[in-house]
Amino acid sequence: MFFYLCWTYKNMCCIFMCMRKIMRKKSENLKTKKMKVKFIWASAMASMLLFSCNSENEDFYPESDSKDSGDLPTSYKVSPDEAQLIVLDFMNGLSSSPTRGIAGNREISDIKVLKRSSLETRAAENLSIDLDTLMYFVNFSNNQGYAIVSADKRTEPIFAFVESGNFSLDSTFTEEDAPFLEFLDRAISTEIEDINNYVPSSAETRTTVNGWTINSSYGPILKTQWSQGGKSSDSYGKYCPNYTTGCTVTATAQIMSHFKTISSVSWRSGSSSGSATMHWYTIVSDSERYNGMLYASVTPQSLEEVAQFCRYLGVCFGAEYKSNSTSVDKDKPIKWFNNNANLNATSLKSFNESAIINAIKAGNPVYARGNSGRKKFLGITYSYTGGHAWVYDGYISATKDGKTQNMIHCNWGWGPNTGNGFYASKVFNTNVGPEIYDYEVTRGSDYHYRYNLEYSIISRK
Repeated sequence: MFFYLCWTYKNMCCIFMCMRKIMRKKSENLKTKKMKVKFIWASAMASMLLFSCNSENEDFYPESDSKDSGDLPTSYKVSPDEAQLIVLDFMNGLSSSPTRGIAGNREISDIKVLKRSSLETRAAENLSIDLDTLMYFVNFSNNQGYAIVSADKRTEPIFAFVESGNFSLDSTFTEEDAPFLEFLDRAISTEIEDINNYVPSSAETRTTVNGWTINSSYGPILKTQWSQGGKSSDSYGKYCPNYTTGCTVTATAQIMSHFKTISSVSWRSGSSSGSATMHWYTIVSDSERYNGMLYASVTPQSLEEVAQFCRYLGVCFGAEYKSNSTSVDKDKPIKWFNNNANLNATSLKSFNESAIINAIKAGNPVYARGNSGRKKFLGITYSYTGGHAWVYDGYISATKDGKTQNMIHCNWGWGPNTGNGFYASKVFNTNVGPEIYDYEVTRGSDYHYRYNLEYSIISRK
C-alpha cells in the first residue's frame, strides 16, 4: 500500500506540473473548444493510470492532432508591437539597399491608432467586416516622418512611408491636404476589400518572421519640396493675384527644376509684368540646403526667380485665380511641356503602375493629376474643392514573406512635412482597385471627392 501511495503521489505531482505547463501556453490554445478541454482532462486522468514521470523537470505537452490544428482560430490582427516591428524590418531592408539614405537614423517615438470609432461617418457603422482597429501610424522622433501600417495581416503590411513630419489624428482630419487624405481614404477601402476577398492558404503561417528584401528602388528624383505660396515673404505665389500658385503650376515648376530647359522667362498680365533669368543649379542647391524649400531670408535670389517662373506659368496656362484657389485646365501643362519647354510629355492616361515605375527607372519624373467623382468613404472634411496635381518621382519594390509590394514616391506640392513619401501603388490603381462603399457622410458638407487618376511621363527630346 505504501508503494502504491508513493506511486500515486508521484504521478499526481507529474500531472500537476503538466497542467501548469499547459495553462501557461499561448492564449490562443486556451480559447479552444470545450470538447478539446475535456480531451485534455481525460488524457490527464488516463495518464494517472498508464504513465509515470521519469523526471520532475521533463516537459509535457499534449500531442496535437493534424485535423484539430487546422480548426484553431487564426488571428489576423496586427498588434501595436507587431506594427512597430514591421516598420523596423522595412527600415532595415532599406538600410542595406541603394535607398539606405531614405531610412536614415530614424527611431520610433510613438504610435497612433486609427479606430473605426474615430471616423465620424456612417461608414464606420456599416463596415462589412468586424474590424475595430483600421490603421497604425508609427511616428519617428524629431519629426522625421511616419509609416502607415495595416492593422490586419490579410492586406498590405505597409501603406506608406512618409519622409518628414508626424501624424496626428487631431490635425490631419482638418488640414487642407486633399491628396493625402484621398490616399488614406482609398487605403482603408483597399484594406477592407482585401480582407473581404481573402482566401487562406494551406501554407499560411500565423506569425511573420521574415524581413524585407528591397528588390529595386530609384529616387526621389526631385530635390525640391515647394509649396503653393500664400501671403508671406517666402511665398512662391507673391506675384499671383491671390498669392497662390496652384498645384498644377507647382508640379510643373518642380519638374522643370529637374530638367532645367528654360533659361529665362518674362510675363505680362494686365498692368503687371515681370521677368527672370533662371539659375536652376543654384535654385536646386539652395532648396537642398533647406529641406527642399526656399526662403527670403537665406535664399532671396532663388526664391525671386521661382516666384517669377510660377507667375509666368500661370499666364501660359491661362490660370484662373480665385480667392483661395487657382485652377488650370488639365491639358494645358501637357501642351506647354511639348511646345514651350523642349520636352516630351505623353498624353494623359489612366494610372498604370508598370509604365510609371519604368519611367522613374529611366530617370523621368511623372506628372500626376486627379479629379472629383465618387463619394468619399471616410467623410473626412477639408476645404480643397477641386482636382489636384502632383509628381511621382521615385519607387521601391520590396518583398516580404514571398509577397512583393511596390511603393511610389509622391511629391504632393504642399511643402515639407505634409506627406511627401512612398505610397502603396496598389491604392492608386483605380482600374482594378476596390470600390469605395457609398455611405452618406454625416459631418461637414456634402462635398464628394474621389480621384480619377491620370499621368503623363515627362522626358527629354
